[in-house]
Amino acid sequence: MNGDTRVWVEPTSAIQPGSMITFRVFVPDGAPVVAIQPYVADNNWVWDETWNTSFPQGAWLSLTATLSAQAALPVRELGVKFYLDDEYTGSVYIDAVTW
Repeated sequence: MNGDTRVWVEPTSAIQPGSMITFRVFVPDGAPVVAIQPYVADNNWVWDETWNTSFPQGAWLSLTATLSAQAALPVRELGVKFYLDDEYTGSVYIDAVTW
């Protein structure tokens, strides 16, 4: 990975407007991740996201994004975008995506 990359899925069950989506993320110590952006994309590809630049490495953390009350349904994508400041060939982990 270099620059930025994202991991995403199409949800298999309905997500209602106003729902908070929680992503459990693990960034290993030393990974050149400088920001993490969990997001949810509605049927019109409008993203609701949060921007996280202050997070621990080497520990699980919970990040959230809230689907707008005006979101067009169905939701197309749930994902996490990682921003890097150097090339990286290691892993990051995402677990327990819930809403």
